[in-house]
Amino acid sequence: MIDRLRRYRRFFGANVDEDIDDELRLHLDLRAADYVARGLDPTKSLRAARERLGDLDAIAAQLRDHDRHAERTERRRDLMDDLWQDVRYALRSLKRAPAFAIVAVLTLALGIGANTAVFSIVDAVVIRALPYPRAEQLTSLDGSTLAEWARIGELSRSFSSVATYRDASVGIAGSATSASASADPERVDASNVSANLFSTLGVRPELGRTFVAGENAARSSNVVVLSHGFWVRRFAADSNIIHQTVTIEGAPYRVVGVMPEEFAFPSHDIKVWLPITVPDSRGGMFWGDGGYQVIGRLRNGVSAAAAQQEIRQLYSKIRLENPIWTPGPEYMVRARVKPLQERLVGTARTTLFLLLAVVGVVLLMACANVANLLLVRATARTREVAIRMALGGGRLRLLRQLLTESVVLALLGGACGVLLAWLGIHGLLATLPSDIPHVADVGIDGRVLAFTTSLTVLTGVLFGLLPAMRASRTDVQRVLRSGTRTAGSTHQRVATLLVCGQIGAAVLLVTSAALLVRSMWALHTVDPGFRTASVVTARLSPPKTEFSDPTTIEPLVDELLRHVRALPGVQDAGAVNQLPMSGTVGKLAMRIAGQFEDMKQGTLPWADHYQFITPSYLSTMGIPIVAGRGFAATDIAKSPPVAVVSASFARHFWPHGNAVGQRIGNPWPSDWITIVGVTKDARLDSLNGTSQEAVYRPFAQVAPTSIFIVARTTSDPAALAASLRAAVAQTAPDTPVSDVERMAAVVDRSSARQRFTMVLLSLFAAIALLLGVVGVYGVMSYSVAQRTREIGVRMALGATPLDAMRLVLRDGARLAMWGVIAGVLVAALSTRALGSLLYGVTANDPVTFVSVALALGGIALLASYLPARRATRVDPTRALRAE
Repeated sequence: MIDRLRRYRRFFGANVDEDIDDELRLHLDLRAADYVARGLDPTKSLRAARERLGDLDAIAAQLRDHDRHAERTERRRDLMDDLWQDVRYALRSLKRAPAFAIVAVLTLALGIGANTAVFSIVDAVVIRALPYPRAEQLTSLDGSTLAEWARIGELSRSFSSVATYRDASVGIAGSATSASASADPERVDASNVSANLFSTLGVRPELGRTFVAGENAARSSNVVVLSHGFWVRRFAADSNIIHQTVTIEGAPYRVVGVMPEEFAFPSHDIKVWLPITVPDSRGGMFWGDGGYQVIGRLRNGVSAAAAQQEIRQLYSKIRLENPIWTPGPEYMVRARVKPLQERLVGTARTTLFLLLAVVGVVLLMACANVANLLLVRATARTREVAIRMALGGGRLRLLRQLLTESVVLALLGGACGVLLAWLGIHGLLATLPSDIPHVADVGIDGRVLAFTTSLTVLTGVLFGLLPAMRASRTDVQRVLRSGTRTAGSTHQRVATLLVCGQIGAAVLLVTSAALLVRSMWALHTVDPGFRTASVVTARLSPPKTEFSDPTTIEPLVDELLRHVRALPGVQDAGAVNQLPMSGTVGKLAMRIAGQFEDMKQGTLPWADHYQFITPSYLSTMGIPIVAGRGFAATDIAKSPPVAVVSASFARHFWPHGNAVGQRIGNPWPSDWITIVGVTKDARLDSLNGTSQEAVYRPFAQVAPTSIFIVARTTSDPAALAASLRAAVAQTAPDTPVSDVERMAAVVDRSSARQRFTMVLLSLFAAIALLLGVVGVYGVMSYSVAQRTREIGVRMALGATPLDAMRLVLRDGARLAMWGVIAGVLVAALSTRALGSLLYGVTANDPVTFVSVALALGGIALLASYLPARRATRVDPTRALRAE
């Protein structure tokens, strides 16, 4: 009997197993007693009762399942009823305090909205798995030449397939057989790929087929695969496009496939895929033509670490096969095998995770603000809580109620935050650098909503737990006996710690933003070494079949430049194969006469910037000749090869002599090139580039496949574009004209990553600063309210209003001081992560740290001023009369 009573007093309810055993035992005893009453022997009656009831074990199992299910259902129903009751009570409670609810919801909306917006970008770019079968097996390998790709594919046993690709751009001039094709020539982004790239990725085309083995051969027929978007836009989604031809670089290409709409490799910019041309002879071009990306699919059961170890061993063998030069023993000893997604995302990963950490700090500050509000609210509700506990409300039940209010508040803030994120994502996308991949996939989808919901609930628990625990520890007797709403010093200490943390976080974010602003200003003041504002650029894409050597390209460029110079407002014009700061300025290993002449040893120095230009290019761009001469009309294909080098290049290799007259050479057997002039240094890769060593060659002596017209003009770029297209249409009708823009826009784009980080970090720092100011104001206001009686006593004893103001401002200054000190210490350790984004300023720049510390300390004091001013208006008589 005692055991049974103990069982029913269990906190978590009755014991189902013992209940069923008791019930069956009761039925068995009653049946046996009935048999005994009928005259059956007691021993036999129990056996007969068992036979009458049947298989007791089976019956017990069925009853246990039934009762457990019923108990779970009832508990779930009770829980939902209690939860719904708590939610209704929370909503009524928030409705009675609209000012508190609005401030808390807006504060949370800022924090949650910022996290949602940034996470939507991080998820699309970094976290989401690549949309390919068994994407975890896809890896990126270190390697840059056709030879390295081919030999790894032949020798490796860790990969089931090894493919390669290289980004390019091609001119398309319509279609020979498709009536639905657009006729206007255009230049589009393309990718030259190995035939097995699509099978390595595990994708199939929507129409037709992809490339097959043999179509990488040098004399293979020209074939092309189209992206879905390009097929729809240019060919009006013609279902008969397969086997029709399009003109690419002046040659007919047969369309063999159209990829699915969701396929975008290596980026959404790619419109067409062309097969790589692998030379029949494994000679110089096979080993020397670089710029290729190598990817592989791991075999089942092979880890990336094992594959990496094998690749490093293979490179020790492959380097000895190079017929051009023999790389040193250190070549590729640290070759890596890493996930393909990591290669595609590149350095954007660091930037985006940095921003995610920043918005995480902003959310913590929002939580601290709301926690302070809840602590103040809990003080105001002390008597209500005490009465509920006196009427039988348990501590756990009260804790659950208060946490429910916090989560409801967080959910309201989360809903508003999602709306803010949805409105703000478009602005974020507009500021994203163009080199960040998968931007088209950014949006508020199910994954982002799941993240936001989880974050919202966690946030509700995070900022609500401390106030709820403090409220649930209310001393019922003391509160009911005193009849006052006192908070004590503990609440003030907790609130002070929270606000100190907010000020510290604001110091961290504002310092980081200030460093980036100073860095961008330093970049803005950098002299690139060439004209920007008055120069307009345009890209030309003459078909390679018609313009493939200097004898054909030179007349075309001369004719176009003549037309451009004749346009209204144009002062001068020139041409270059790649624009400065466009991210595509080439580099090339160089032989230096008398210094580096042995091509076989792999120790040749590099010309970091290698450009082909017309004679008028340097004057158009405002890059002066400081020694020797520039290119002349006599520097043609039949004349001796010449070059102009930058001052940095000249100082590097001839520090004590004159570079004019010296000779350099290509890293393959060829004639020496004589240096005829030296230019002033110019920044050709970026404003914060570390190298300004450049080599210029004349257009007339080479055959560049890419041509950019640069014109110094006072006219509008749009008007120049129309005139240039008309001139090109007369001279070379199948030549697309694209990318018409000011050179200043090209320079600005080179620092887009730093600008994007600066803008967002500055925005979040401003939000953090606002939250910090609100936190200081709230704490100081509460402090004044709690110390009203004390201030009244002081003033009754002779203290002046100015003394009362000093008292409050002193507390505010102490609060600001500790918060600023903590923030400076954390910032000194954390801002090192910004090192790669800074220029002209160090990560621990003392001027920035001191300025931010003083500024935020002053702002915190200003936030304390209004509460301090309120303290001067305390009426001593009323303060002393109040309880």
